Amino acid sequence: NIIVNKKMDTDPYNVILPKIFLNKINVSNVNSEVLKFWINQRIKEILKVEDESLSLYIYNILLNKESPKKLYAYIFNYLE
Repeated sequence: NIIVNKKMDTDPYNVILPKIFLNKINVSNVNSEVLKFWINQRIKEILKVEDESLSLYIYNILLNKESPKKLYAYIFNYLE
């Protein structure tokens, strides 16, 4: 579960993520087509609409090895 601080409304970087997000993943071992498909499916489940641009944006953030906290901050306003 994501724990949101009271300052979260103004600072999406001020969030406490589950400890599992501290684990490093070697992205070169991940099948990119499977990852793209999974991201797209999760976006459809969450937003109830397909959003290819958001899916691609998230995919590119993950490929750039950004931290989960940064990923959350990048898409925070979009998901509000």
